[in-house]
Amino acid sequence: LDRLMRKSGVRVIHVAPGFVATDMSASLNMELPYLVSLDDAVKIITRGIDRERREIMFPWQWRVAAVFLSLLPDWLLVRIVGQTQKSLQNDRSDSQAN
Repeated sequence: LDRLMRKSGVRVIHVAPGFVATDMSASLNMELPYLVSLDDAVKIITRGIDRERREIMFPWQWRVAAVFLSLLPDWLLVRIVGQTQKSLQNDRSDSQAN
């Protein structure tokens, strides 16, 4: 999208944060690995924009995971994501029953 819009003067930046400490994330009934404070998230995003990055992904653990997942064959990635979604749905059902 960035390449398509650049001629018009619009820059598109893909921001992919992990979990950021906000009211919304506090309401999630699940573990939030590598939780980043709101102030740190703002600093990271601002620095990425100032440096004209096309992608801003944080924390670094998410970037490592993204690289690893991109190396997997599609069939395996779909299987992993499917298992994760089922696990999250089961966790939600369990917490609502209590």
